[in-house]
Amino acid sequence: MDSLLSRFAEDAYWMARYIERVESLARILSVTESFGRGREGGADWLSVLKLFGDVNAYGERFKEIEGRNVIKYYTLDKASPNSIINSLALARNNARTLRHLISVEMWTKINTMYNRVSEAKARDVAETRLSAFCESIKDECQLFLGCTHNTLFRDQVWYFYRLGRFIERCDQTTRLVDIKARSVASRKAAMAEGIDISEWNSLLRAAGTYHGYLRRHPREMTDLTVSGFVLFDPAFPGSLAFCTKEISAVIEEMQPDITEAAVRDLRRQIKRLERIAKTPPEKMLEDGLHEFVDNVQLELIGLHNDFSKHFFPVVEPLAETT
Repeated sequence: MDSLLSRFAEDAYWMARYIERVESLARILSVTESFGRGREGGADWLSVLKLFGDVNAYGERFKEIEGRNVIKYYTLDKASPNSIINSLALARNNARTLRHLISVEMWTKINTMYNRVSEAKARDVAETRLSAFCESIKDECQLFLGCTHNTLFRDQVWYFYRLGRFIERCDQTTRLVDIKARSVASRKAAMAEGIDISEWNSLLRAAGTYHGYLRRHPREMTDLTVSGFVLFDPAFPGSLAFCTKEISAVIEEMQPDITEAAVRDLRRQIKRLERIAKTPPEKMLEDGLHEFVDNVQLELIGLHNDFSKHFFPVVEPLAETT
């Protein structure tokens, strides 16, 4: 791949990641507000900050962890790197670079979505209106996804778009499971029996798979069944098993157009993820869910860094943090 195409490949990859991140964040904010309604919500909102690693950054600007401030921080705050408005701005910048390679419909949709959010006011994301705001964000992200599937030309831009989407989706799912599992563990000793069911319920809804889970497990909701389903069920599009399979398929489709060294490195990294995705849920919980998720995160970072090494312009690789 020449340097010009590498730049476009990276833009397609990150455009997909940012849109996926926006939809995931909208789901998480909406579910957190709904399940925290009517009770002290500091712990619920703290879990969102932990999910994105923003506890310290948030603390530098706000004295207390409360719903209205966390909502502002993750929706319309341009100083927050993980906010919806910032992620949309970055996705839009990527799309602008790709305008000659993506469809007019894709550019129109992402541009319209960004403009609508940039015109929103604080009252539009107040706790009483947050659900409606997040629902509209999810709808527009899904419209963009459908538009992309129906109009994007199936060339290398399409490959890198899919790679970005499934890496980000897997990243978001594993982070969400980790944070919810920690929340369950911390609350069990201090609160009434059944709080873990509420937490796992909110996880399933934040991941967009509550009804999918009920088709597998209509009568129970435990640490084992929920974490096992969300991470390992190949029919759930956000699971590690599903995303790994899709990433592997994309790399195989790309094989004729990339170097043997790239194929070798990427296949090796994918096989590591595939082995992890076959972990029995019982063993995962026995060994430690947090440790399992940390391992997945490190492997995703390794895969991203392989993409950067072989396909993207020279950039600093992601740090391996836990």
